Amino acid sequence: MNNNDELNSISLGSAGNNQNGNIPVPPIPPMEESSNVEALNMNENLNATTDNTTSDVAPTGENVPLEPVAPLNYDVPEVINNSNETPFLNEIGTVPPVNNIPNPSENLDSNGNNSGKKTNILIFIIIIVLALTAVGVGVYIFLNTANKSKVILKNMQIEYGQEISLNIDDYAIFENIDKNTCSLDVSNLKSDTIGAKYDFSISCIDKGTYRGSATVVDTTKPEVKTKDVRVGVNGNLEIKSFIASCEDATECSYAYENEDKVKEALTKAGEYEIGIIVKDEANNETLVKAKLIVSDTYADLYLNCSTKTNDYSVLTKLGLNDGEFNKVGIRTYTFTLSEEEYNNLKTNTTNTEITYKQITGPYEFKDEDHTLIITKIISYEELVAEVGSELPTSGGELRDFYNSKGQSCLIGY
Repeated sequence: MNNNDELNSISLGSAGNNQNGNIPVPPIPPMEESSNVEALNMNENLNATTDNTTSDVAPTGENVPLEPVAPLNYDVPEVINNSNETPFLNEIGTVPPVNNIPNPSENLDSNGNNSGKKTNILIFIIIIVLALTAVGVGVYIFLNTANKSKVILKNMQIEYGQEISLNIDDYAIFENIDKNTCSLDVSNLKSDTIGAKYDFSISCIDKGTYRGSATVVDTTKPEVKTKDVRVGVNGNLEIKSFIASCEDATECSYAYENEDKVKEALTKAGEYEIGIIVKDEANNETLVKAKLIVSDTYADLYLNCSTKTNDYSVLTKLGLNDGEFNKVGIRTYTFTLSEEEYNNLKTNTTNTEITYKQITGPYEFKDEDHTLIITKIISYEELVAEVGSELPTSGGELRDFYNSKGQSCLIGY
């Protein structure tokens, strides 16, 4: 039976059998939200009243027996919420529950206002306040530092052996302060020891005293002048012979740029450019060039010193270039032989060198006077060993020195 049939049955049954004449009224679904239990109890009470009530209206027509009327169930819509509980009443015709729908009432405070919106406004206000505070602090720092007067001390260095500077600008930078109101004290500064540190101070009126230190350094390269050197083939050569002067606060030292090139140059006559590295004690270095003249004649002039023994005569030729001893020595030994000895020696000698009476070297035979001449280069070290001391450098002093040794010396070719 559908709902229309039920309603027709209720109307017909009520009109024919209700003795009191009252038409029973079906229960009205509640307008406000109520529990499922209350709705069920209301239906049961109304049905009981209907069965026990007689109609006051006089029946008309034929009496028709009434069939029992089953209580009607009305669907009460559930509140649409996030509950997972099964509804008590039939859910036909209701909107199915949807999970995780935000409930607007959750963000309401006790007065019904939206507390989430108030929180967002509060955070925004805090951010604005913090931003304004940061700007204010920045402006304060800028205003208190931009125009602040100060003295910035420099990393001061003093060149070794130089005079101490009295210029205050060499020691500090002055910001927003008149340097004329400041005084410099350098009474403790010295320049006599490389690497040493000394204190100085700057005092400014109403600004206090600033103290710093200065370090002694040597950053200046040596200033060098060179001169040409003439030497014989395979002659001896000292590097200092190329140095006319070296000006520096410390001692100068010398080294060949290419020592092998110098050794090779000494084996053949010619002119060569020699590189010389000059350093001071602080390792400041400079490279200079000098000319080396290697000559078959060994020197421009010679100091010729002669002596004689019972067996031979000796002529020592000491080379002079520009009046200075070039440390080249050539010694000639002359032996006077008998005709027989001379002829035998000459006949049996075929090598380029000869050894005679413990003298070895290139030789020459002279038939006119039956003499044997042996010539050899004498190193500077051998000359020093012979006399037991260093030799003078100037030609005049060298001549006087050998004359004092019993030799007869003349300057010539």
